[in-house]
Amino acid sequence: MPLSCSTGVIETVRERPAPVARIARRLAGFLLVSAVTAGASVVAMAYTANSAHAQVQAEVIRGRITGPDSQPIVNALVTTVSFNGGITKTKRTDKNGRYSITYPNGEGDYWVSITAIGYQPQRFEVKKMADEEVLIADVKLSNTQQLAQVTVTADGPRQTPGRTDFMGDVTGGDRYVSNLGLAPELAGNLAAMAANTPGVQLIPGVDGNPDMFSILGLDGSQNNTALNGQQGGMSNLPRDASVNTTVRTGYDVANGGFSGAQVNVSTFSGSNYISRMMSGVFNSPQAQFNDRVGQASEYSYVSIGGRASGAIVTDKDFYTTSFQFDRRSQDLATLLSTSPVVFQSAGISGDSVARLTSILGNIGIPISTRGVGNASSRTNASLLGSFDWAPKSEQSGHAFNLAYNGGWNSVGPQAIATSQTPASLGESKAVNGSTQLRHTNFFGSILTESMLAFSASRNESKPFLELPGGTVLLTSKLEDGTATARTLSFGGSANANSNSNQSLSARNMLSWFSGNSKHRIKLITELRADRSSADRATNLLGRYTYQSLADLEANRPSSFTRSLNAVNQNGSALVGALAIGDAWRPTRDVQVQYGLRLDANRFLTRPEENSAINTLFDVSNRNVPNGVYVSPRVGFSWLYGKASQIPFAEGFISGPRATIRGGVGVFQNVRGPDLATTAIANTGLPGSAQQLNCTGAATPIVEWDVLRDGTSMVPTQCTDGSQGTLFASSVPSVTLFAPNYAQEKSIRTNLQWSGAVLDNRFSFSVNGQYSYNMNQPDAVDLNFRADQKFGLAAEGARPVYVSPSSIDAASGLIASRDARIAQEFNAVTQLRSDLHSQSRQLSFTISPLTFSARKFRWNASYNYLNTVQQFRGFTSAAGSPLDIQSGTGAGPRHDFGYQLVYNLANAVTLTWNGRITSGNRYTPTVAGDVNGDGSRNDRAFIPDPASISGTPLAASLQSLIDRGSEGARSCLRSQLGEIADRNSCVGPWTMGNTTLRLAVNASKIRLPQRTTLSFTVSNPIGAADLLMHGADKLHGWGQTPQIDQSLLFVRGFDRQSGEYAYEVNQRFGSTRAAQTTSRTPVVVTMQLSVDFAPTRDWQNLRMQLDRGRSRAGAKMTEAAVRQYSTGVFPNPMARLLQVGEQMHLTRRQADSLATMSRRYTRLVDSLWTPAAKYLAALPKEYDRSIAQAKLVAARETAVGYLITVAPHIRDMLTKGQTRVLPSGIVTMLEPRYLQLMQKGLSSGGEFAFFF
Repeated sequence: MPLSCSTGVIETVRERPAPVARIARRLAGFLLVSAVTAGASVVAMAYTANSAHAQVQAEVIRGRITGPDSQPIVNALVTTVSFNGGITKTKRTDKNGRYSITYPNGEGDYWVSITAIGYQPQRFEVKKMADEEVLIADVKLSNTQQLAQVTVTADGPRQTPGRTDFMGDVTGGDRYVSNLGLAPELAGNLAAMAANTPGVQLIPGVDGNPDMFSILGLDGSQNNTALNGQQGGMSNLPRDASVNTTVRTGYDVANGGFSGAQVNVSTFSGSNYISRMMSGVFNSPQAQFNDRVGQASEYSYVSIGGRASGAIVTDKDFYTTSFQFDRRSQDLATLLSTSPVVFQSAGISGDSVARLTSILGNIGIPISTRGVGNASSRTNASLLGSFDWAPKSEQSGHAFNLAYNGGWNSVGPQAIATSQTPASLGESKAVNGSTQLRHTNFFGSILTESMLAFSASRNESKPFLELPGGTVLLTSKLEDGTATARTLSFGGSANANSNSNQSLSARNMLSWFSGNSKHRIKLITELRADRSSADRATNLLGRYTYQSLADLEANRPSSFTRSLNAVNQNGSALVGALAIGDAWRPTRDVQVQYGLRLDANRFLTRPEENSAINTLFDVSNRNVPNGVYVSPRVGFSWLYGKASQIPFAEGFISGPRATIRGGVGVFQNVRGPDLATTAIANTGLPGSAQQLNCTGAATPIVEWDVLRDGTSMVPTQCTDGSQGTLFASSVPSVTLFAPNYAQEKSIRTNLQWSGAVLDNRFSFSVNGQYSYNMNQPDAVDLNFRADQKFGLAAEGARPVYVSPSSIDAASGLIASRDARIAQEFNAVTQLRSDLHSQSRQLSFTISPLTFSARKFRWNASYNYLNTVQQFRGFTSAAGSPLDIQSGTGAGPRHDFGYQLVYNLANAVTLTWNGRITSGNRYTPTVAGDVNGDGSRNDRAFIPDPASISGTPLAASLQSLIDRGSEGARSCLRSQLGEIADRNSCVGPWTMGNTTLRLAVNASKIRLPQRTTLSFTVSNPIGAADLLMHGADKLHGWGQTPQIDQSLLFVRGFDRQSGEYAYEVNQRFGSTRAAQTTSRTPVVVTMQLSVDFAPTRDWQNLRMQLDRGRSRAGAKMTEAAVRQYSTGVFPNPMARLLQVGEQMHLTRRQADSLATMSRRYTRLVDSLWTPAAKYLAALPKEYDRSIAQAKLVAARETAVGYLITVAPHIRDMLTKGQTRVLPSGIVTMLEPRYLQLMQKGLSSGGEFAFFF
């Protein structure tokens, strides 16, 4: 419902809705012109380069001004001021008394002032409580003289917005994320920020690729990132950037292109306030603590960043920019530089490594090469900013914004698990950037928001040494009695790739507002053209595999694989969307959001037709997943009741008792051209990707010193010179899409309740969510012949689809040609989307709402996630690879998060952030292909040692069952004599992602007042492990073990008995610190930031003093300057007396407060009256330092009095009285805050606006 303000109180005004016929006519006209307007708006943007302002989605304040007789007031002046930015906008009411004001950079919280000749002025706050589409401020003015003295000022920290509201959209699906709780080095990492939310899992990037995250158990490709609502490839941003970052899963049809979630970065525009700051993050090996294994990975890290923003032209043109540059460096750990203790933990025998390096030298394989060096480094740089500007005409509705971001990344040699020689490493570099131009215009009852964006990126990786690569399987008997098998790499690196992406996009959103502001109908149109290009030269020089050091020394490789040609994968696609939605507010407290979204895509590049595929398999490889997808959605929010907190001051909003939100809708993933590039490159035609595979006796043997002399000597065919014998193959592979392939889709629903509980002691929320995930991707080999040739009797008759003669007896490697339908091709992989999964999630959050001055604070959360997924045997095989099965997902089921804050003697604030997560699930596997389907996807058969007693396999397996980790032992014992189930093993609970931050009170150590110093201890639980158990007996506290899922290694095959020879990996499932090199070190990081901007209270005063001097407006009178004191020197005692009846103040309490209030008022008057006289008389040009000194002197004395009386006021109030106070008033009684305020460091909590 509209709002009316009289006597400083917002009242409900019932207004007769507009006739249905009139609304229908307006809506029809709106839809008729919308497409034309959308196109014209985008074109206008392209040709308008000198007018601007805007941000993600504009916010609109609408209302109707009436008099006591409910008749419209014409030409009333409406002035709004954004709470955080202090940006002022004005508008006159029309003949119907209506007005509309647009903030392209919407902050969600505003002061509204209404003045009209002959009527009492009114001033009040409007604020988003549940992400309302329209902020309604209908006001009924009074002309009665008795109200003339009523005034409202924002004279202190506002009440915390929506204390019962922690989500960012109508339906409770969007969640704000930040750097809070992250290790300092991860600040600005979007995936890490998202994964800091319970229930979301981080997927670390490899080979320089960015991190990803998983939500609801879905893979990372079903998420996307967006800058100001426009999709892009953004992955990092400067930690000091002025942004608002959300993980979007809400039901607004304006957001789409994902079936998981979208991380949206909304850049804040600059404001009238100047911001200048620099920050640094530093750590070194001397501040890192670990055992001897972890000490090998100690590193140094330096990061410098900063931010600047402000006004170019007050209230019109603004800028903001931020940057970050960091570098991380550590010693390069390779087979040459790793210590024996690290080798032991990695499951590698140091003696065997020494023998390996000797053999490599003898046979002429370089171990190191130029350019590698001794350090592993990573360097990053990022930039983010925007410009906002508007035409000079105050009546123009146009505003413009230009946003930009860029990033650069360089990754030096990176060794994996100390298992590579330096020469086998590579390096990578990446660069990306984007720019956006946005135009906003409000005309009549239509708001148009248009955006034109361009982004580009390029990644490149290359080897240090141009030479074929090699791997050798090394079996080690270690000092702890375990036997392991590890693969070591040498020769050259196989990675030599580059890819680039470009995207040009346009977006328009037209919004029509009904006359009574109950409806905001939005029409969204989007069009994006994407192009990708990749040069794939992976394994272009080939790779040999050896089954032992003896084989390597004798140069007896068991296989050779090579890409015969480099492939250029080019692709382009168009992606579009059309959506229409309505935000309907039947009442002030209820909002319903519903709409329909159509997503469509068309691949402009298709695979070249291979007629042989059509003939042999009756499918076309030309199919690409073009489609049109329909996504209906509906959501709601209901704010019921009234919060028990008293508003901070008259005119401030009091929040609801609680909020119920929910919705149901369809979310459609729409990927770009990268989805089809594999099919484009693998058509099976000449010029497409060609692969040479030689196994066993067909493996070509060339001396390594010959290979080193030139790449022309690298084999191009197998030993017998043929390309189609049993163990030799160079026939191409093919990738194609199923005719009915559709991209991923989720149908989900949620219901959330949030509010205060237990007599306003705690804020509590609960959210239940269900997601049915359709069209989940899978792959089937059409060239696989599902005819069982024999069964492995010792493995429960596991089917094998090749004959025994197709299995190399010495190595156990399989030549899969025997399982092919057509010998002209290798695997013919058909990409399908016929699987589904289900996700059930339940989340709780709780935090205390006791706003008394307490040294200790906390909050906690819990997330339960149960995922059931379908999968085929080609993914995890036990029987036929074609069978579809279902099972539990691999992600953790339980996830607890918590934060503990303690103030120590007002000198150090300790903040502990942590998570406790149940174990990930994993599957016992065979490290190789044993069923002949051509994939290394086979689940292990777990023999019962009792049934094969007396064999080395039985002894080794029994040793693992007796001495392995608890999870591994339990998993194996429950499946003896069976093929393991998928995800049947469960890892241990972990307490990773824990940080302890120590924020130092700068004044206690005499640092400059504008300096912030803190120290962050990453993994403090690991520190406790070190202190209690010592470096040699760690229990793994605070560690997240990287579990080895390989249970068995194939060491040969007996063709007579039809059985494989296996070797047990006795470190299967191990979580012992001594049996892994993975460590989460204890790191102490120093963070330092310096604020160079003027204090906020001085900026407030200066902006007022400059009116009539250096900026437009009338000079402040002496009386106006005196009134300013209510903003700089708030009087919490007076406010407590105003609400004394609501607080049930006793007579004694009231008398004491009145006495303190009078003393404080007299003190302020004595301090500020002479200062006001001086400031009002300042000439056009004045010494600002002297003027600021007047403010500082008065502030220090006045706030000093509050610091003295605040403890007495807190002691005077009961706990019940404190619980009904807003956080703003309680903060004014907190000495720590008052001390900051006394020094001008309270970050703009105090405001005084003049209209």
